[in-house]
Amino acid sequence: MGEGKSTALRRLLRISVPFTLLSLLSIDLVLPSYLTRLGASPLILGEIYSLRIGFRLAARFVGGLLSGKLGYKRLLILSFSLRTASYWMLYMGSGLQLCVVGLILLATSGGLESPAYLSLVALAGSKAAASFGIALSLRMAPAISAPLITGVVAQEMGPRYIFGLTALLSLTSLGLVVMLYPDHLKGGGRRGYRELLTREFFLLMASASLLFTCVSGFRPFFYWWVTEVLHCDYTTLGSIVALGEVLAFFSRIYTGFIAEKIGYAAAYALVGILRSASLAAMAVVSNLLAVALSYLALRGLMAAPSRNALISRITPREMYGLAYALVGLAMDSGALAGPVLMGLVVERYGPQEGFMLLSALYLIFVLLAAQLRKVNYSQVVSRGNGSASPPDD
Repeated sequence: MGEGKSTALRRLLRISVPFTLLSLLSIDLVLPSYLTRLGASPLILGEIYSLRIGFRLAARFVGGLLSGKLGYKRLLILSFSLRTASYWMLYMGSGLQLCVVGLILLATSGGLESPAYLSLVALAGSKAAASFGIALSLRMAPAISAPLITGVVAQEMGPRYIFGLTALLSLTSLGLVVMLYPDHLKGGGRRGYRELLTREFFLLMASASLLFTCVSGFRPFFYWWVTEVLHCDYTTLGSIVALGEVLAFFSRIYTGFIAEKIGYAAAYALVGILRSASLAAMAVVSNLLAVALSYLALRGLMAAPSRNALISRITPREMYGLAYALVGLAMDSGALAGPVLMGLVVERYGPQEGFMLLSALYLIFVLLAAQLRKVNYSQVVSRGNGSASPPDD
C-alpha cells in the first residue's frame, strides 16, 4: 500500500511541476499598468478583461470536447505552446493591439489546459480528494511569494521583463510536458454525451456556479470595505490576505484528507457551512481582529478537492475532460454574476448587508451539496468509471 501511495505521489509531482513553474511570477500584478501605458483607458481595460473571460469560457468547452480526440498530452502541448506565444507577444509590447491578441491567446490556453489538467489528477490516484488537495497545493505553492518576487523584478527591471521571464518559464514547462507526460493520456473509449445528463451532474454544476458567485462577489468588496470603510492601510490588508493564502495552501491538502474520511459530498457541504458562518460573523463585526479571523476562517476549508473528486466519481473516466469543462463553465458563469449582484446590494444597503446575502447563498450551496450524498456510486462504476470506488458517504 505504501508503494502505491508513493507511485501516486510521483505521478502528481510529474503532473504538477509544469504548472508550478508558471506560478513563480504573477503577470496580473503588472498587467493593468502595462496596458495603461500602452494607451488603454479604464473602459478599454475593462473590455479587455471581459474579452479574456469570454475566450476562456469558449476554450474551456472546446478543450473538453478535444480531450477525448487529441488526448490530454497533446492538448496540454497545444495549450503551453499558445501560452508561450502569448507571453512573447506581451514582452514585445509593440502596441496595444498585439498585447490584446496575446491576452486572447493566454485566455485560450488557460481554457484548454484546465479540463486536461484536472482529468490527469483524477486519474493519478485512487483517493481522488486527497490527490486533488496535494496537486492543487503543489501547483499553487509559489503563488504565496509570487506577488513579492514579481513586484521586485518589475521595480528593478520594468514590467515588460515579467512577460519575458514568464515566456521562458512557459517554454520550460512545455518541454517538461513533452518529456514527463506519457503519450497515452485519454479515456479508453467513446460514450454519448447523455452520460453526463444526470441529476447529480446538474447538482454539481449548480453548486459550482453558486459557489463562484459568492467567491467572486466577496473579494473586491471585502478589499474595499477594509480600506475605505474600516480605514486600514494597504499593508494591513495585504498582511491579512497573505495569511489567508498561506492557510489556503495547507487547507487544500488537509481538506482533501478530510474528504476521504467523511465523504466527498459531506466535505463539500462543510465548506459552505464554515463560509456561511464566517460571513455572518463578518456582517456584524467591525473590530479588525475579528474581521481578520473571519477572513481566515473563510480560507480554512477549500471546495476544490471534494468538488473535483465528486466529478471523477459520477462521470465515466472517458468523459472526464468534458465533465471538468462543463463544471468550469458553470464556475465562470457564476464568477461573472457575483460582482454585479454584490455591487447592487452594497450600493443600496451597504457592505455588511452584502456579506449577509453571501452567507445566505452559501446555505443554499450547502443544501445543493447535501443532495450529492444520495449519489449511487455503484451505478457510476457499472457505467464504466473503473477508477471509482465507493467513498465513505
